[in-house]
Amino acid sequence: MKIRMFLNKAIAPVMLSGLLALQACGGAQSLMQNIKVSSSDATGDLMLTMKSQLNIGQLIFPSLTIPVADPKHPDRQYGTISLLRDINGVNTLQLDVNLTLAAQLEAVSDGRLPNGNPIPISNIDELIAIKAGSKSQVYVGFSDDKIVGGVAVAVKEFDNISRYVPGINLFYDIGGNQNVKGVFGVFTGMEPGTSGLAIFFDATKAALGTPSPTINTVFASKAKVTSSQKAREQLESRLQQLASQKKVLKVQ
Repeated sequence: MKIRMFLNKAIAPVMLSGLLALQACGGAQSLMQNIKVSSSDATGDLMLTMKSQLNIGQLIFPSLTIPVADPKHPDRQYGTISLLRDINGVNTLQLDVNLTLAAQLEAVSDGRLPNGNPIPISNIDELIAIKAGSKSQVYVGFSDDKIVGGVAVAVKEFDNISRYVPGINLFYDIGGNQNVKGVFGVFTGMEPGTSGLAIFFDATKAALGTPSPTINTVFASKAKVTSSQKAREQLESRLQQLASQKKVLKVQ
């Protein structure tokens, strides 16, 4: 596979402050805003970084960093998931992943979220999925002309939502003037620790310097929604209730 071979040889130069604004009948405003994707090769490997502001109402993410490591070789680290909170109370999600090392891992045959549902992307030749923490996941997808990144953060407090609407994927296109293509949203599971937030984004231009002409096919309708309209409305309502509570979230 062209891109993975390229990365393995190494080196190519070159994503609720306020109320969670979910509308029961009209989709959602951004749970994630100010999404930025960049890369660097200062260490000799190609590193991909995604940063996104989280608009989660009164909810608070703790400031912590979760290593993205090989469970069979804990000393082998592929990146980190960082949850940051600044002095103004703005929550930020940051994903750092070493694409050079990730490209050497074995691809999975079927990409899944922590809830067991398919991830909301398609038309990717090879997908790498790496566990972070006990339940969260990091994803890197490779095709001849594109690279896609993703992260699913499992949040314990979202289990309260899954009791009412379990087993749902609800994702929205990244819109506005953010200059990043992709999807973001929420997922709920049947088991504790399998619900949370996720984002999947185009990393082609950041990693390789040129955009992919076929990237729009990756974020098509596949697996964006796995529920009825009634279930989606109930999920959005439960999210609004959760976002109105001032509590520190526990990431799993």
